[in-house]
Amino acid sequence: MILAVPILIAVSLFLGWALVSLAVNALPLFSGVSAGLLVLGWSGSAAGGLIAGLRVGIAVAMVGPIAFSRARSPMLRLSIGLIFAAPAAVAAYHAVSGLFDHVVGTAPRETLAFAAAFLVGMAAWRRFTDRADRPVAD
Repeated sequence: MILAVPILIAVSLFLGWALVSLAVNALPLFSGVSAGLLVLGWSGSAAGGLIAGLRVGIAVAMVGPIAFSRARSPMLRLSIGLIFAAPAAVAAYHAVSGLFDHVVGTAPRETLAFAAAFLVGMAAWRRFTDRADRPVAD
């Protein structure tokens, strides 16, 4: 019993870290899965769907930071950043809301979910802008 509390804390911290790390890549993952399922529905080929999904996901993950770093208008940069950070915030909101659905009441659950959405959205924004502003080696 003595070891259960530190192990539970460590597992909770690891799952929180994994949630933030995976939510940052929510848009490329969503785009890739959507394209893969679309091709699978059209052709019925699992290999074709997998290849299309990988290509689209990688393309979105690569084109986003390039478009952000080359955009000169602050509004365009804000729009591109929000396109990548908003799905991460939505994913965090629903993950925390689902985790605490039967544990706490409605008001604390919503407060925790909005706080997680804000924090993960800011973390996604920070990681995206850091990745986009990184100098490219020639």
